[in-house]
Amino acid sequence: MGKLIIIAAAIINLSLEGLLKEAEQNNPEILSSKNEYEAYALRVNPANFPPDPVLFLSGKTAMREFGVFIEQNIPAPKKLSALAEITNNEALLKLEKIKDIKITVLSEVSKEYFEYSYLNNVLEIHKEVKDIYENMSKIVAANYSTGKASLAELSRILSKIAQTQTEINRIQGEIESVRAKISYLVGKDVMIEKLNTLPYPKDTRIIHIAEAELENAPKIKIAKIEKEIKQNEKNLAKAEYYPDLSVRIGGTYSRDFGAGVEVMFGLSIPVYSRWKQSQIVLSKTIEEKAYENLLEKTILETKSLLKEKASTLIYSFENIKLYQEALDHAHVSVKSTLSRWTTGKINLTDSLSAITEYLEIKIGLEKEKNEYWKAFSEIIRISGLDPLKTFKEVGIQ
Repeated sequence: MGKLIIIAAAIINLSLEGLLKEAEQNNPEILSSKNEYEAYALRVNPANFPPDPVLFLSGKTAMREFGVFIEQNIPAPKKLSALAEITNNEALLKLEKIKDIKITVLSEVSKEYFEYSYLNNVLEIHKEVKDIYENMSKIVAANYSTGKASLAELSRILSKIAQTQTEINRIQGEIESVRAKISYLVGKDVMIEKLNTLPYPKDTRIIHIAEAELENAPKIKIAKIEKEIKQNEKNLAKAEYYPDLSVRIGGTYSRDFGAGVEVMFGLSIPVYSRWKQSQIVLSKTIEEKAYENLLEKTILETKSLLKEKASTLIYSFENIKLYQEALDHAHVSVKSTLSRWTTGKINLTDSLSAITEYLEIKIGLEKEKNEYWKAFSEIIRISGLDPLKTFKEVGIQ
């Protein structure tokens, strides 16, 4: 008998780098902007610049004639070249748009990735505390059976276990919700390789890097747009001087059936078509000028937003140091407290207070690290830095 061989497909847990690369390839918004750019890029070649077909009916009842006419506008070579240059400028602007969209999407993926890792770490902290409570409950239950502990003490510790389990269930729901959001941003269902602990920030120099980028990059972009606007204005002048040619194909049918069918060919120069093409060029120039004005306004708003996120990052960076110092003390304190409680030197209330403090400090540390890295991701988006490259530089892949 033949053997049935089943090969299970390996489930790959993606790191941050893997998620960012997948998002570049699969995110619907990025793909849509790429398709839009490619469509314009194809039109840059004058040979691919589409003419404008026009279909209309005509008839003369007095002569008992009717006809169907098709006009195909064929731009003159110089005008065709001018329009192709304008299309090329549009394609370049759409290429800039792809970059902006990509940075926005990837920074959003990184923010959700840090949130995912943060929630997983908080989940593990709650599981650790639940284990402590369960071990304590065994001791309290044994003491209760011998009369050394009260029913109120037993109820209290069991209540702590139930509360912690409820929190664990809530966090697990949040984790799945964040995973679903990451899958949506990436463009496919993904399994995620969480960070066992969110990395400790080394410094706040990302702020200075972002400020420099924000100072220089928009100037380059504005200069590029201004150059394109000037070129468009030149092309507009060219387009107005070179009208479209139109090949006219028509047919007539005579009442005298014996005369047969006549096919006539003619050449016409429709003024409306030249005007139409000129208006297209003009509207594109107006759009680019509006975009330039919007960009200049956005730069001021962006600098203000960068200051806000920089403050968040610095605040979290300082808090991380304080929480780490507090955690070092709390870790020693909770071990000592549990040991003293086991030997009956302190009561249950004091020991539970020490555990609660330990829990709050440990979660507080993870929360501040999460806030730091989310602010870091926002700064990348605001300044237009390359997410993959920037995260590699700080050791996150």
